[in-house]
Amino acid sequence: WDGTASAFVDFLRGGQRPEETPFFKHIRQLMGLNNQGELSEENLDAALQNRALAKRLGGLIAYHTSEWHVPSWAGKYGVISEIAVKLGKWAMDNVKAEKNCVMKLRWWGEVAADVGLPEGAKVYHFHPVGMVWNLERKKSCMPLAEVLELALRVSGGYEGRSDLDYHALADDFDGQGTSFGLIQWNFGQGTLGPVLLRMYQTDSNKFSNCFPDGTNYTRLRNAIVNRDRNTQLDWVRKLLQENRIGWRKLFNSIGSIKKFQEIQIQEAAKYHENVRRCIDFMRGVRPELMREINALTYVALYDLCVQQNGLLKGNTTSRIEERTASEDPRDQISFLRICVEERAGTASALWAADALSRRMGIVEGKGYAASLFGKSAERKNSNFGLLKDIDNRYVCDL
Repeated sequence: WDGTASAFVDFLRGGQRPEETPFFKHIRQLMGLNNQGELSEENLDAALQNRALAKRLGGLIAYHTSEWHVPSWAGKYGVISEIAVKLGKWAMDNVKAEKNCVMKLRWWGEVAADVGLPEGAKVYHFHPVGMVWNLERKKSCMPLAEVLELALRVSGGYEGRSDLDYHALADDFDGQGTSFGLIQWNFGQGTLGPVLLRMYQTDSNKFSNCFPDGTNYTRLRNAIVNRDRNTQLDWVRKLLQENRIGWRKLFNSIGSIKKFQEIQIQEAAKYHENVRRCIDFMRGVRPELMREINALTYVALYDLCVQQNGLLKGNTTSRIEERTASEDPRDQISFLRICVEERAGTASALWAADALSRRMGIVEGKGYAASLFGKSAERKNSNFGLLKDIDNRYVCDL
């Protein structure tokens, strides 16, 4: 209690409810209660059944000084005595009994000088198990660069690659002309042209030397410089028909150049901003579930952003909000499931099942059979094993 004795007594007698302390506001936020929701023992008991929420609640430290170190009764409990005087003799008798108990619990001041403890310290109540978990949290923190590499490897695993593959190459089987590199940039969606343009602008000589005779380098160069997607698609489709060996050779050469590999890493990292926008949206819907970002959440959202650009399409966000309000997920992974399912539902009918199979495969760490809009998919991933045990780790500083 941070207020005056008079205000507290007035509240007990039916007066205005005082403003809650920051500690109780934080508990309400963690539990998803609004300002009017009752913060009862039953609510707390129910919340502690959720392991993730129990961890967060157990890690809180209430800035309420412990009986272990009470330099003087008046300094710590003076307001209680003032309240008791206003309430009457029965309250004063209770405070007297409590004072006798509290003063027997003091020990800090008696040993501080001998064992090197600060005599003027403030000793706060804390949950010992929660404190141990707090001390262990740094061991569970994954640096963003490490999580990004993991996300790249998992996304690449859907193409059968076990490690980062700068040479990954696919033809026009999906109508995208050609897909290339770490995250399969392609001409059809207009994602490969800008990457090739950066390579050309970085070192035009090395870039041009990657193109063997018969691959019509000049036409592609002009198309990427002019950002002409249709010409890029036409160029690569003709090349696939007339000189498939040259097509494979030129992209293999591009993937082998260290300078261009660095550009691939930098371009892949740009999807982090899309992931951040997804996280910001999710935090706006259920902030208490998104305080720390589970590494598994990041990997799934990264794959989603590479394939589908993010959550902010059509009525995806409103559908997520409606389902979240209805189903009331109690942990981050349950909330993530809602998000990836609803985003798959707003994909094109041709690829919706594929999108759902990929993302849910990451969430579950194994192949996931999905059916949407009359299509079915069950994507395998050579890197599912990398996801083992990361769902209890979170992304540092995110």
